[in-house]
Amino acid sequence: MIVAVDTGGTKTLVAAFNTDGAIVAKQKFPTPVDVQEYITQLKLVIDEVVGDQSITCLSIALPGTIKNGHMLWAGNLGWHDTNMKELLSGHYDCPIIVENDANLAGLAEARALDTLPNVCLYVTVSTGIGTGIITKGKIDPNFSTSEGGQIILQHDGSFARWETFASGKAMLATYGKLASEIEDEATWREVSMNLAKGFMTILPLIRPDVVVIGGGVGTHFSKFSTHLNEIMKEFMKDKYLPPMVEAAHPEEAVIYGCYYHAIDTHRHHRRLRRRSHFDHVSTRLGGLEAADGSPHARRRAVLALAMARVAVIEGAAGRVNQQSVARRRGHHAAMALIQAHAGRGGSGHATEGAGVTGSRGAIGHLPLTRSLVLHERSLLLVLEGRH
Repeated sequence: MIVAVDTGGTKTLVAAFNTDGAIVAKQKFPTPVDVQEYITQLKLVIDEVVGDQSITCLSIALPGTIKNGHMLWAGNLGWHDTNMKELLSGHYDCPIIVENDANLAGLAEARALDTLPNVCLYVTVSTGIGTGIITKGKIDPNFSTSEGGQIILQHDGSFARWETFASGKAMLATYGKLASEIEDEATWREVSMNLAKGFMTILPLIRPDVVVIGGGVGTHFSKFSTHLNEIMKEFMKDKYLPPMVEAAHPEEAVIYGCYYHAIDTHRHHRRLRRRSHFDHVSTRLGGLEAADGSPHARRRAVLALAMARVAVIEGAAGRVNQQSVARRRGHHAAMALIQAHAGRGGSGHATEGAGVTGSRGAIGHLPLTRSLVLHERSLLLVLEGRH
């Protein structure tokens, strides 16, 4: 199972996902101020949530600047220069990935929209303010370390960071109330004006197709959305104003983003392994003469074989209708090359028992998958003169 961890400024949520992407268990605990206490508590809660199940990936969200999985700083927690992977790797034998919480929430919310936008700006308004920029359903690597809540704006006659006067923490300090406790329209209009100051600075620069607002304050979007849109339209041109919508999962977006990020990371690593496999086969065959003396023929057969092997294995997993012609051609090209080399002096043992005919050769069936593995090994052995 995939374990997702949403580390907030005040509380941390741990959730376990099954193979169908459903949350099967979750638990919250107050986020400790000390990072070592956090690690200790996190291990205990993860173990309780997981039970006797194995963890395939641990995906952690942190409210701060993350670069290459390393937390540089988290302002609202007072943490800095912390390597979560190192602190947890000794306890868990699984991949551990770390990402900014707003990026992950944006990832989940962008994919929850009816139409996937080219550029989605996600803004979480909670203890602090965080921003995530999602491009075509992916965390944009060019903006993955951006911190919209830290932009400097003019407020009450001086300069201040956006989150210091527009976040949930700032609302509590200013009005003595949580967002859930504010009911009067005048207060919500002031809150909307403070939020609008940041949006009016960011939107012309990023030009998103949609803005999604989430976080603890975002759960009350219906109370301030009208005020916010009125203020934005008063001061900005329509061409800079994309639709502004409430998050589909205001308080669980980060958890779902952790899950999606774990799935995406797994697929990325799988593609890299496939590419490494192709390179390995091509390297071992480099410089060897093809049966007809043509390096192009050899190259085509090798690449077709590698593609066929991976494609058929994928077919066995349920995608049997895709590229069936290419797989069959790859299979026959590989067989032809092996047989040609065997005929030039090889013992012929390389192809013994590896032929596939009739219905057993149907694309996507397990016998063909095993056969392609044998073909690949035989091809390497024959061309290297070891048979």
